Amino acid sequence: MIPGSDIAPALLVAVLYIALFGTVELVGRRTGVDPELTRKAVHIGAGLVALSFPVIFRSHLTVLVLAALFGTLLFAARRLRLLPSVHGVKRDTVGELLYPVAVYGTLLLATRTATLSFYTVCVLLLAVGDGLAGVVGTRVASPGYRVAGGRKSLAGSLTFFVVALGAIAGTLIATGDQPAHAALVASVAGLLITGLEAISTHGSDNITVSLGGWCVLAITTARTTAELAGDLVMLVVTGAILLALLGRARFGVVGGIAGALVAFTAWMLVAAR
Repeated sequence: MIPGSDIAPALLVAVLYIALFGTVELVGRRTGVDPELTRKAVHIGAGLVALSFPVIFRSHLTVLVLAALFGTLLFAARRLRLLPSVHGVKRDTVGELLYPVAVYGTLLLATRTATLSFYTVCVLLLAVGDGLAGVVGTRVASPGYRVAGGRKSLAGSLTFFVVALGAIAGTLIATGDQPAHAALVASVAGLLITGLEAISTHGSDNITVSLGGWCVLAITTARTTAELAGDLVMLVVTGAILLALLGRARFGVVGGIAGALVAFTAWMLVAAR
């Protein structure tokens, strides 16, 4: 049951989201801005509001109701073509429908396991990391690579990685972690989550970055500094070799990244025994 104390902040959040969508839609229609930019503006703004959820809400059920409500509204708007600032992009994506699922799923995991710092990191990556990567990737000329249904760019992936480094290390240090350990967690987890984002298509990165990111953080933060140093060397070497081998073959860059993620997962399973 939703606590009575959650009603007022829930109404405030609903108003903020309606204002965000309305403002971006108005700007998009009046200026003719590329829908990719207006979509990312909504993407970033919605995530920044979601950062407050663990503080302003007592129950995760409140977020579930909000996620279901806005997910339904976005689905209806998509079918009726009411929000071209969000749905007017040329690529095939259902990311806006997965976004509320990603936020609620990450919050539920974090509240159930007392890892709210992971929620902060994952939402920052979901909103700022993915949002800025999309903007930079479409505005800065750089080598690209094919994914199912489109292309991604090196500039976008590097942008995401830089945001991941800052978000993970900064959050962990702020919550009491040692700087050396936090830096290694940020390096290993940042590379892994960037890899997940790079191979995700059709908006599925909203799920892989948030829920996948939470899993990566849960594993890497439990490792010692020495273990993480070995993990980082293993990840970099494996990634470089597989990208060199598979990147030139029909599997492409995505195949190389996926292969590196699988190889590193196997490494972690062996190391955990």
